[in-house]
Amino acid sequence: MHSRQKKGFPVSVLCEEALCRHIRGRTGIVIQDHQLENLRETISEICDKFGYASGEEFFDFLQQCEQYVPELEWLISRITVGETYFFRDQSQMDYLRLNWLPEIINRKREKGEKTLRIWSAGCSSGQELYSIAIMLHNALPDMESWTLHLLGTDINTDGLSRAIRGEYGEWSFRATDENIRRQHFIHKSHNQYKIKPQFRSMAKFSFLNLADDSYPSIMTETHAMDLILCRNVFIYFDGSMTMNVLKKFTNCLAPEGRLLLGASDMMPTAVDGLEFSEWGGMFYYRRADEKYSPQPLIKMPRKPQAITLPDTPSAPQLAAAERAEKLTPVSAAPVPAAPAEPKSIDTRIRELLREERWSEAIAAITQYMDIHGETSAMLQHRAKALSNRGESMQAVQLCQRSIELDPLNHHTYLIMALALLELNRMQEAEAALRKVIYLNRDFIEAHFHLALLQLRLGKVKSGLKSLENALSAAGRTDPGRELHHAVGMTVGRFAEVVKNEILVYDRHYGARSAGH
Repeated sequence: MHSRQKKGFPVSVLCEEALCRHIRGRTGIVIQDHQLENLRETISEICDKFGYASGEEFFDFLQQCEQYVPELEWLISRITVGETYFFRDQSQMDYLRLNWLPEIINRKREKGEKTLRIWSAGCSSGQELYSIAIMLHNALPDMESWTLHLLGTDINTDGLSRAIRGEYGEWSFRATDENIRRQHFIHKSHNQYKIKPQFRSMAKFSFLNLADDSYPSIMTETHAMDLILCRNVFIYFDGSMTMNVLKKFTNCLAPEGRLLLGASDMMPTAVDGLEFSEWGGMFYYRRADEKYSPQPLIKMPRKPQAITLPDTPSAPQLAAAERAEKLTPVSAAPVPAAPAEPKSIDTRIRELLREERWSEAIAAITQYMDIHGETSAMLQHRAKALSNRGESMQAVQLCQRSIELDPLNHHTYLIMALALLELNRMQEAEAALRKVIYLNRDFIEAHFHLALLQLRLGKVKSGLKSLENALSAAGRTDPGRELHHAVGMTVGRFAEVVKNEILVYDRHYGARSAGH
């Protein structure tokens, strides 16, 4: 039990500086000079609320904890502005409603790809993502035939729990037309309104720290996004963190995808892979088309050059040449380059997949199979790359062909399950995930995605149980090992993500008996 302290206990300068560095390293948030007084007051509140004798004792505790403990969440919630409202920033809402949505809906219809993926990064309590859900409802008369993935992420689990609950006060509607509130919300008591179930079910909320390397990834469902909204988050980052997050956002976007930041955020005009664009005085980023000309991994021998033969040597010349040949070391003779072996090509393909260079990986796999034929592994690799590019139907077909060649490969079943989820084929996806767990009960990723599927279907009790199964599997695995399908994420770091996911739903639903 921590000893109690009086509120207002001063924080030493050294402790204050160390905390600022810790917060930046952990969350990317930079404490500005004008925020220091608020930081001091917050540390004092935390010491009083949680029973620390000093700011130094609190800081020592933070350094020892890898996961997001309540004390850290309290700290972050006090130094950031989590308040937002529906249909915030009218110019951006107009751009989405009048320009982007009609354009992408028509383009997707023409291509026969009735799927939209939208991510609200730093979603606070969910108003932004629900605003998008309402816009989609109005823009898609055939919405039931579309597969819509609306993802909201934040580092504040209390805010995420409020988003899942979907209940809001009058102040959240200060920029909302009364007709929208009446049509899409249920009036509760004490001026509280709850989003209608059909809109609540469209959105999925999850814990994600933008300072981590957990995105882009199928594991966090942050891949192949058509639209990313990250508004008024970069105001807390410095330049290097902003550019780092922008780079990762770029890799999260599908070709032609859009990224919208807040009016107060720093917006560099030169970002690799993004085009800085303008509409009606509002600025946004567009993911440039992928332009890649693959270099052959297997170099064909060049056409031999014509050789001019010397005159026939005389006998003394022949004898001298023979003596020189005997004296010349074997290593001195030029050795023609051996053609690349299949193993080295396979290694290169794995490198491209690890670096998430999906188009290059697909081109390399095609070249490999043109020479060596189809293999289960290469079909699986190609399916993974296509799935990450949002080409889910082709990914499923390739997985099925891979399984025909190797029916016991649990990785292939996982990739197929994730692609089926993208296609909204829930029952088939669940069957594939259960097949993975049958083949390998300690496959952490399968338990996790089964949990996400169950939670999406409203099966909260089953979903929480699957999250706990993922946590148990992680406990039986080396914490320093990387996950198979989440580059850069270790088992230990993933366990922290799962704990936070459990915390989000526990805070909303309370007892585990809640749910189905």
